[in-house]
Amino acid sequence: MVRVISLGSSFAAGPGIDPQSNLDAGRSFNNYPNLFARKLGLDPTDTSQFLDLTVSGATLLNVNTDPQTAGNTTFPPQLDSLPPVQDGDDGSDLVITITGGGNDMFYIGSMFAWTLKHTLWGKLVTWLLMRREEREWLEQPTVATPEQVSQRFAFLLDSLRQRYPKAKIYLVEYFAMIGPDTVAGKDVGWDQQQIQRYEETAELLQKLYKQAAGDRRGVHVVPLAEVSKKHALGSPEPWVSDGSLLNFYRHGAYHPNLRGMQAASEILLDFHEKLQSQDKCP
Repeated sequence: MVRVISLGSSFAAGPGIDPQSNLDAGRSFNNYPNLFARKLGLDPTDTSQFLDLTVSGATLLNVNTDPQTAGNTTFPPQLDSLPPVQDGDDGSDLVITITGGGNDMFYIGSMFAWTLKHTLWGKLVTWLLMRREEREWLEQPTVATPEQVSQRFAFLLDSLRQRYPKAKIYLVEYFAMIGPDTVAGKDVGWDQQQIQRYEETAELLQKLYKQAAGDRRGVHVVPLAEVSKKHALGSPEPWVSDGSLLNFYRHGAYHPNLRGMQAASEILLDFHEKLQSQDKCP
């Protein structure tokens, strides 16, 4: 039987999607890792079969080396939360999914910041409900360079490979927020110039995922970004939620919705099964 471990941030964790398994982590029982595990016939409540370490807001530093405080919880680095390796365990039956890197580059955070700054309700939320340090972070975020993100991915993948030499590692791309149906000023509050900046960041993330996988053995990119463009903001069947007050209240603004998580789990399962079939070919 295969085992699954999931690492990463909110696009894997599923904030705003009911039911939540950990509110501080913004982690849903219906995120794509959980749904994928269930499609494989695993028991998502048995951590020996499925372990979800994703935390909303995590950077790759939080995955690798740095603790993360979210809500009332301080989460240890996700790598530190991996189970002890048993004798003879080379990870040959293990699948590790990773979605991260966007927070390092202030990708979705910049969408939050713009909405909170340019809407009346956003200004009220910012000044009445947010702590000073949260406001300062939105105004002056720490943004990693592409080279730093590459280094963090390399550290993560090398650490996992050293720990589990034969594990399959899936870099699951970010859902597309912007697609051919996204209209500036209608589906989003941003103008076309801002839309282009967000598209450039999304494309850079795709590039960094491909660079991270490179020729590393057992590391594969799951191409979710391109597939999901026709289900971006403004599409008839979006896989992501807009930046409305209601979605901010639910903690799901500018994030995958349930339909998106279901689709991602199916794409991941299809990718995994095709890879398994290739591995069995002589």
